[in-house]
Amino acid sequence: MKPGFEIDNDCLVMRTALPHTQVLPYFPNYEYWNPTPGTILDYRDPLNKAGHTQRAFMNYWAIRSFVESNGGIGLDCGGAGVQHPACLSLDLCGNEEHPTYGGQYTGVHVKGDASNLSMFLDNSFSCILSLHLIEHLPCNRLIGTETAEEKIKLSCPGREIGDILRYHWLRVLKPGGYIASIIPDNKAAMDGGSHVFYQDPSHCHAWQADEFYNDVLGKLTNVLEIVEFNTFNNNFSFNIVGKKK
Repeated sequence: MKPGFEIDNDCLVMRTALPHTQVLPYFPNYEYWNPTPGTILDYRDPLNKAGHTQRAFMNYWAIRSFVESNGGIGLDCGGAGVQHPACLSLDLCGNEEHPTYGGQYTGVHVKGDASNLSMFLDNSFSCILSLHLIEHLPCNRLIGTETAEEKIKLSCPGREIGDILRYHWLRVLKPGGYIASIIPDNKAAMDGGSHVFYQDPSHCHAWQADEFYNDVLGKLTNVLEIVEFNTFNNNFSFNIVGKKK
């Protein structure tokens, strides 16, 4: 089955030929933090509010980008092979076992590093998605052997992430295309008595939502229009959506 669209009860629905079929009604004003009952998502447990919201967010922007670009393909960075509609899945592990989380990945299209997209041409993708990936990208202050306590003391502002977004992600993104990302909120972690660096030893960055906005997105306003920036009060993460000018 070729990707495309069909009308079902006056709703525009995307058909996808991906191995893990996911279908989501597309509306310009769709509220993905309150998904339509019956929507097919990866997170089956109705009590998994954070997971349900995250998967809906990823699907929504994949489909919206596909619709607005008239069939353009997106790039899902660090997707671990969990495919989203009309997107290539890029992951550093490829279809291998993950060194931190374990488990054999399947469904990864391209084995590659999200911090270096030099293998792709300019203006190639309608969107770039990332779900809990940006905090794993390399930090200039780390060599990879630091403990969580040492990372906290270094207090890296992560401004090099802005360079990765500018010179790699935005380069391969089509004009008018979207960057849609979910990033763990360190304020929520600390309010719960923890820290992003304690939650995963492979985390290289830890931001509160306002820190990311000021230190990273604030340096990109000449090339990236901020469409959405919200924590949804989920005590877990914050969402960003930017549109390439």
